[in-house]
Amino acid sequence: MRAAATDWTASDVAILAASVAGLAVVSLLLLLERGPVAGASARVLGSISERSGSVRRRPPDTLVWDEARLGELVGDGESIFVGPDGAAAVALDGGGQLEIDANSLVVLEAPGRGGEPATVRLRRGGLSATAAGAAVRIRGARGDAALRPGAQARVTARDRLEVELLSGRASVGGESALLDAFPIRLTAPARDERQYFSGAPATVALRWDGSAAGGYTLEVAREPGFGAPIAAVPGGRGEHAWAPPSEGIYYWRLVDGRRVPGSETRKLVVVEDVPPLPFAPAEGEVVVAPPGRTVPFRWTEVDGVPAYLLEISSSPAFDSVALSAEASGPGIWVDPRLPEGSYFWRVRSVAPGRGRSPDSRPSSFRIVHTGVPEAPELLTPTLEVDRAGR
Repeated sequence: MRAAATDWTASDVAILAASVAGLAVVSLLLLLERGPVAGASARVLGSISERSGSVRRRPPDTLVWDEARLGELVGDGESIFVGPDGAAAVALDGGGQLEIDANSLVVLEAPGRGGEPATVRLRRGGLSATAAGAAVRIRGARGDAALRPGAQARVTARDRLEVELLSGRASVGGESALLDAFPIRLTAPARDERQYFSGAPATVALRWDGSAAGGYTLEVAREPGFGAPIAAVPGGRGEHAWAPPSEGIYYWRLVDGRRVPGSETRKLVVVEDVPPLPFAPAEGEVVVAPPGRTVPFRWTEVDGVPAYLLEISSSPAFDSVALSAEASGPGIWVDPRLPEGSYFWRVRSVAPGRGRSPDSRPSSFRIVHTGVPEAPELLTPTLEVDRAGR
């Protein structure tokens, strides 16, 4: 059979040419979106110091988004996306900090050769930034902000770049950028603080400078635009004990009679501290563990937790703990070195700032030092009976 280029029809050639052109355009757009290409030798700018919910990262030399993990290094050209239910923080090598809001996309860029500071391109959403030993520049589509060392600011990318200066000195550029300084200082909880609870959310003490808040009103809302506040109290008190109705992300601020902000907007994340779920050894499982043999214990992962504590006891109430071990992930191999008998095991999260997390449900298992013999195999399933007694 003869196969040659002349077998292609004019329409086939046109379709192929259009496909190649379309692929080239898509590739160009993706390359433009990726920002500077750093490759394997990309300069490290910091690390993921906090993450919860949906947080993904994309190195500059790939189009693939991966899950961002606690402690991972991030470098020049790196993109970080925080989903609607997420939150993340990046510790910068210069000592600064970025606390990235939910529904936000940022791209990190290394300092330029001309002494320019490290740059954070805020493609979408908002963040809180702290410039420590080095300056930090934040750029949006329609403006930029330069934070000098020691400055703190909250930056939001909407129709214009909105910068709320919390402390120190900063400057903005671009006709659509806006820099605000506020007369009222919020004191507690800290910015982007996470409040953990087990059972029902605990009351949160919101505190601010009451001496400067006469005539202002405290507002609490579920979204940063404060379209429908769920709480509003006089600001002159300087404090309000607020009970979150459920877990979720909340925002609070003080406003004047025209609802013009008199303070920064702070985010508060209320999170139920859900315990891990133990699954191996399974409930009632017999574990063969002669002295010197390790046994695997497995449980489900809890988001944002750096460590876990495993406990084994002969009592379901864990009146006394026969063995405990700390693990850096959702599982650990342990040499129990325990006498034969029935035991219970449980596990809980260990994370700074959470206090004592709740224990998982106890799961029972049995330790034996030698294998249980298998049941005998019946070779002849027919039972013969000699009625004559023979």
